[in-house]
Order: sequence, then structure tokens, then C-alpha cells
Amino acid sequence: METTQLKAKSSDVGASAGGEKRADAPQAGDERINSIATIAYYKAEARGFVPGHEVEDWLAAEAELGGSETRR
Repeated sequence: METTQLKAKSSDVGASAGGEKRADAPQAGDERINSIATIAYYKAEARGFVPGHEVEDWLAAEAELGGSETRR
């Protein structure tokens, strides 16, 4: 009887983790993060990739997209 319960719990964990469906389609949050990262990259490139401005670039990119909704 314990084995059956363990199997049920294992399948519940797989279902709650998103399974294959999540890997197939990007989520809206993932697209936003990718957009922010791209904008931040180009900001760093324009500055010659001088280190120490990574957070500044990220926050500026978030502001360009209309906020900082990436934090949860």
C-alpha cells in the first residue's frame, strides 16, 4: 500500500513542476526577461562592456519596458 502512495506522490510532484508543457512554450515572464537582457546587453556594448554597470543597465532596460515586474 505504501508503494502506491509513493507513486501517486511522485506523479503529483511531476505535474506541479510543469512537466513537458512548460518546456514547449515560453512563458510571458520569460519573454520579458529575455527582452530586458537584450536591451541591457546593448547598453553594455555601447559603453564598451566596461564592468561595474550591470545592475544599472538592467534597471534602465526594465524602465524602458515599463517597470520591474520581473521580481516575484
